[in-house]
Amino acid sequence: MELGSINIAVKDPDQALDRYVRMIGTNNIRTIVKFDRWEQGGELLSGYYIKTSPIMLGLFAPLSGGGPIGRQLAETGEGIS
Repeated sequence: MELGSINIAVKDPDQALDRYVRMIGTNNIRTIVKFDRWEQGGELLSGYYIKTSPIMLGLFAPLSGGGPIGRQLAETGEGIS
Protein backbone atom coordinates (compact mmCIF):
# COMPACT_ATOMS: atom_id res chain seq x y z
CA MET A 1 0.00 0.00 0.00
CA GLU A 2 1.35 3.44 -0.95
CA LEU A 3 0.64 6.24 1.51
CA GLY A 4 1.95 9.18 -0.55
CA SER A 5 4.68 11.53 0.58
CA ILE A 6 5.89 13.41 3.61
CA ASN A 7 7.71 16.63 2.74
CA ILE A 8 10.25 18.11 5.12
CA ALA A 9 11.66 21.64 4.94
CA VAL A 10 15.42 21.56 5.53
CA LYS A 11 18.23 24.11 5.49
CA ASP A 12 20.85 21.83 3.92
CA PRO A 13 19.49 18.96 1.79
CA ASP A 14 22.82 17.07 1.70
CA GLN A 15 23.11 17.01 5.50
CA ALA A 16 19.44 16.08 5.80
CA LEU A 17 19.87 13.24 3.30
CA ASP A 18 22.73 11.79 5.34
CA ARG A 19 20.68 12.03 8.56
CA TYR A 20 17.52 10.46 7.10
CA VAL A 21 19.39 7.67 5.28
CA ARG A 22 21.02 6.68 8.59
CA MET A 23 17.64 6.86 10.33
CA ILE A 24 15.70 4.88 7.69
CA GLY A 25 18.48 2.43 6.85
CA THR A 26 19.81 1.81 3.36
CA ASN A 27 18.10 -1.57 3.06
CA ASN A 28 14.71 0.20 3.37
CA ILE A 29 15.37 2.73 0.58
CA ARG A 30 14.40 1.84 -2.98
CA THR A 31 15.53 5.00 -4.79
CA ILE A 32 16.98 8.44 -4.08
CA VAL A 33 16.35 11.21 -6.61
CA LYS A 34 18.21 14.53 -6.39
CA PHE A 35 16.85 17.73 -7.88
CA ASP A 36 18.79 21.00 -8.09
CA ARG A 37 16.19 23.48 -9.31
CA TRP A 38 12.52 22.61 -9.09
CA GLU A 39 9.66 25.07 -8.96
CA GLN A 40 6.74 24.28 -6.68
CA GLY A 41 4.04 26.83 -5.96
CA GLY A 42 6.17 29.75 -7.12
CA GLU A 43 9.14 28.74 -4.97
CA LEU A 44 12.44 27.43 -6.36
CA LEU A 45 13.69 24.39 -4.43
CA SER A 46 16.55 21.92 -4.29
CA GLY A 47 16.61 18.64 -2.44
CA TYR A 48 15.88 14.94 -2.59
CA TYR A 49 13.08 12.43 -2.84
CA ILE A 50 13.70 9.23 -0.91
CA LYS A 51 11.49 6.35 -2.06
CA THR A 52 10.76 3.86 0.69
CA SER A 53 7.89 1.52 1.25
CA PRO A 54 5.20 2.65 1.90
CA ILE A 55 6.04 6.39 1.56
CA MET A 56 8.08 8.90 -0.39
CA LEU A 57 10.07 11.32 1.77
CA GLY A 58 10.82 14.74 0.29
CA LEU A 59 13.65 16.88 1.64
CA PHE A 60 13.19 20.44 0.33
CA ALA A 61 15.47 23.46 0.72
CA PRO A 62 14.41 26.80 -0.78
CA LEU A 63 16.84 28.54 -3.11
CA SER A 64 15.26 31.86 -2.07
CA GLY A 65 13.46 32.73 1.15
CA GLY A 66 10.22 34.23 -0.16
CA GLY A 67 8.03 31.15 -0.59
CA PRO A 68 6.15 29.01 1.92
CA ILE A 69 9.06 26.67 2.71
CA GLY A 70 11.47 29.58 3.10
CA ARG A 71 9.04 31.31 5.46
CA GLN A 72 8.56 28.11 7.44
CA LEU A 73 12.31 27.72 7.91
CA ALA A 74 12.62 31.35 9.05
CA GLU A 75 9.65 31.17 11.44
CA THR A 76 9.73 27.65 12.90
CA GLY A 77 12.85 25.94 11.55
CA GLU A 78 13.14 22.55 9.90
CA GLY A 79 10.24 20.14 9.95
CA ILE A 80 7.28 18.68 8.13
CA SER A 81 6.06 21.10 5.50
